[in-house]
Amino acid sequence: MKKAHIVFQKDDDFTPLATAQQQELEILQASLGERKTKSKGRPVLLLMLAVAAVLAVFELAWTLYQSWQNNTLLGMAWAVFALLLMALGLTWAGRELRSLQRLKQQQQRREQWQRDPSSFNASLSLKLLRRPDLWVVWHRVEHQQLSAAEQQQLFEREILRRVDQDVQELIARAAVESAVFVALSPVALLDAAGMAWRNQKLVTAIAQAYGIELGYWSRIRLWRQVLSNLALVAMSEVAIDMGTSLLGTELMGRLSLRAGQGFGAGILTARLGIQAQALCRPLHFNTQQPARLSDIQPRILSRLGRVLPKFERQGKVKVEN
Repeated sequence: MKKAHIVFQKDDDFTPLATAQQQELEILQASLGERKTKSKGRPVLLLMLAVAAVLAVFELAWTLYQSWQNNTLLGMAWAVFALLLMALGLTWAGRELRSLQRLKQQQQRREQWQRDPSSFNASLSLKLLRRPDLWVVWHRVEHQQLSAAEQQQLFEREILRRVDQDVQELIARAAVESAVFVALSPVALLDAAGMAWRNQKLVTAIAQAYGIELGYWSRIRLWRQVLSNLALVAMSEVAIDMGTSLLGTELMGRLSLRAGQGFGAGILTARLGIQAQALCRPLHFNTQQPARLSDIQPRILSRLGRVLPKFERQGKVKVEN
């Protein structure tokens, strides 16, 4: 009889689960970036927008000219109105372009610093975070003799860790609030509107925590990236978190269907927040761990377990009365 032999891999070939998840996320983000840069329809769209803008300016100029010819006062009034409108439009466009450019630069710097740690700039990162207390911490722990790569690790461990803790608290609090809101709300349309508003507020707060001011178009760009990454990475995350998710759903199912719906809404908000954090963070997660659903789920379960029984008891009392 032949004996079965079990072959183990060497320790050098072993890849931790968190590292594998991070590598998968980085690959997906890179593929998304390449896919967007290879888009062939963008130049045509920009050309169409430019032609439309030129035609609009020409039509406005022609209208002003006709008004000036027919009535001088009316032409002057239209000219002042047009100038104010153009000034407001240019101001809004400039602000939007600035915010969109800052978001792109943040993500480009993150990829560059990941590829080449020697190019890391701690002063620039602190300036973008716009928190004076972090400058004090950095001056206390900084060592001039460290290399750029070592400074990057020190920056992530001493500076970004503090911001990450605040962001992870934001994510956990928003997830709990979304879960309670959906669990207590009796109207499905109100659930959807409340979830959209809370998730939008969470993503904006995460971006601001990392020094990114979102405009209209930059917010749309960030949401597209968040939803794309969430859809692509969801399969691996679902496989990893299936056990705890099923446990939480089972516990909530014992309370009520409403609790199960609230639990699902809270998990969705947490996933959105985790993806937004990964996209807004100035550095990839190298020495620190990202927020985990396994840390957020107990808070959701605990809060729903406290709130729902009271709410259901109050409802029964009202019905009996």
